[in-house]
Amino acid sequence: MGGSLLSGSMNDRQRRLDAEMLNLGKQRYQHKVKRSKETSLESTTSVGQYLLSEAITSLDSALQEWLEKAANSPGKRHKAYEYLVQLPTNVVSALVAKAILDGISVERKIASLSVTVGRLLEDELRFRDLRQNHTALWQQIHRTLDRFKSQKTKSKFINKTVKFHDIVLPKWDRKVAASVGLTCIELMRQSTGIVEIYTRRDARGKSYTSLRPTEELNKWMAGAHDYNEELSPVWLPTVVQPMEWTNPYIGGYPSDSFRRRPLVKTYDAKYLEDLADVDMPFVYNALNIIQGTGYVVDNQLADLLQHCWDKSLPVGGLPPMEDEPMPPKPQNIKTDEEVRRQ
Repeated sequence: MGGSLLSGSMNDRQRRLDAEMLNLGKQRYQHKVKRSKETSLESTTSVGQYLLSEAITSLDSALQEWLEKAANSPGKRHKAYEYLVQLPTNVVSALVAKAILDGISVERKIASLSVTVGRLLEDELRFRDLRQNHTALWQQIHRTLDRFKSQKTKSKFINKTVKFHDIVLPKWDRKVAASVGLTCIELMRQSTGIVEIYTRRDARGKSYTSLRPTEELNKWMAGAHDYNEELSPVWLPTVVQPMEWTNPYIGGYPSDSFRRRPLVKTYDAKYLEDLADVDMPFVYNALNIIQGTGYVVDNQLADLLQHCWDKSLPVGGLPPMEDEPMPPKPQNIKTDEEVRRQ
């Protein structure tokens, strides 16, 4: 009787933990989506990544077809042709699709967006020129690029560095950038069907043309985000015994509230199938022993660490409560390359 009551209490606690894991996962996912919209990096979400992959494939095919038609049609060629033909179509497609999808939730005027897209492609050509003709400088720049998230900040950093070293790179006229960008946006619209161009009037009655996602895309994205919220729980320790592993697919968290994770984190389904055919009792036994060993908190040590943290005492490698202050900016940072690098 007592054991049954205890077991029921533990199961209730575990169900509450399962609900908490799902809720924390939803909050984390929603925060990431919100942050991606605020920073215009919507293509970095799981939904955005899927859209980006599909859009690149469709746009690449459409761009190849457009270039071939533009090259073989009689008469004067389209203004954008001579610039777009300088880059591989898959590179153009990736840059254009990412630029559009990164701000897919925000209404953007087509005139400024066209120039932005055109400048991205111009930058790609300029950076290829830099990599080919100034290899050492490009390698130095490339080592720093991972610090920046968006293409815009990367481009700004590279252009500042190039200007500092008095390197002159070819530059497009604004009308050229707008023409190239508008051509790519229209090809994106035609090939994917996920964006539309529309005209409206502002408060002063002046008309302007903008780009926005289609209604179908908005509905699909809302459903996709709702679905993905459920797939990323925050994994917490269990209060009941985990399921024992006997194959790569079933084991660990005992709850049916969320999708179970396989033994090995991989996107290769064939690898998991091969792993299921391998007889490895020692591996499963070791895993089951580890996951079945409960956490134990040393309350005396925990109280001591809490005291040291509250008093900001640097004991045993405990990090300080406050970060170290930033050093003052050197006065010669603009003139001394070594100081700037440090």
